[in-house]
Amino acid sequence: SASCARSSNAPKAISRRSGSARSAPRPVSSRSVWSARATLWLGKFEYNNANASNGRFANATRLFDEFAETWPDLPEVPDAMLLAARALFADKQLEEAADHAARFVERFPDSPDIPAARRIQGESLQEQMRFDEAILVYDDILRAWPGSPDARAAQMRKGACLFALGTGSPSRYEEATECFRQLLTEADAVEAFTVRYRLGRCLERCGKFEEAFLSYYDNVDAFNTAAKAGKSGSLLLSREEVREMYSRSILNAAELAETKNIKGGRATAIPLLWRLAESDLPGSAKAKETLDRLKDTPPTHNHAP
Repeated sequence: SASCARSSNAPKAISRRSGSARSAPRPVSSRSVWSARATLWLGKFEYNNANASNGRFANATRLFDEFAETWPDLPEVPDAMLLAARALFADKQLEEAADHAARFVERFPDSPDIPAARRIQGESLQEQMRFDEAILVYDDILRAWPGSPDARAAQMRKGACLFALGTGSPSRYEEATECFRQLLTEADAVEAFTVRYRLGRCLERCGKFEEAFLSYYDNVDAFNTAAKAGKSGSLLLSREEVREMYSRSILNAAELAETKNIKGGRATAIPLLWRLAESDLPGSAKAKETLDRLKDTPPTHNHAP
């Protein structure tokens, strides 16, 4: 993994410090150590109490950078540098976040936190809509740490990048489809809801409407199965991302059934929408609106048996 990180083709932000020679470790006085620990503690305090509007992510970044620059030989420096990158990403300072993550990779190539740093780099590029560059980072993660949670997260992100690129290059939708199909074989029960939903969207863009419907409907089946599974199912259904992806899948499946005359057309769409409309799930209001609209409009197709 270290050699992958060093030889990656993925973009690395230019560091103002990467070319400087490191001096020999300096003795650190007990007073200096106390100051260092206090600086790091204050940085973590600011980070843990930060939100998007209170400015504390910037304070945390300043303190983490001060710690790493003033006491470069202390063992907590890798932790401080990675936290600085996280704080910058959370603060939407995306170029700086990518720069900090790249410097972490260059300075600590054998760190067990390299996958986390690479993810920050890739996600920072993705949020800047530099999708091709982000994909290179995600591919490095997939090669270096196959089968890991970091690899699954990178695969999910890569699929999203490919989908975004499909607007200008439709063949990218096919690539995204394969990306999500592969991920579905490795995803856990929670991730699978998001993967099936995103796979359905890709299949729609590829014009494979029946396959898209089935991908959405797999989420409906999985949700219903979990609802009958007792405590373990209840834990799964309490996850917000599961509830969100289930709701979106119902809405998309109903729309496809109605507009593309799939699986009985409106006769399939209406029961799906009722199920969502009568729940407290996200999208219930949208389902009610759609049902009201369907009552007042004729079927989109002649629904032959």
